[in-house]
Amino acid sequence: MQVINKTDSFVSESDLLYTLNTSGVSKTNKDWFTDMTKEEQEEIKKGLEQADKGDFIANEKVMQRFNKWH
Repeated sequence: MQVINKTDSFVSESDLLYTLNTSGVSKTNKDWFTDMTKEEQEEIKKGLEQADKGDFIANEKVMQRFNKWH
């Protein structure tokens, strides 16, 4: 899976996870995912599965829709 970073370029999921794990964002070894409700966890899993299948809208299209109201 790829995600868009602040410069609108794509980075791999593994690169993103590496960056988060080595950036000091998490000061503990506690997994934030386990603090979520089961419903929240399922929604995240569903979204990741959809993204892995390519079932998402490109950032450009989302921004075009968003810009209609701003």
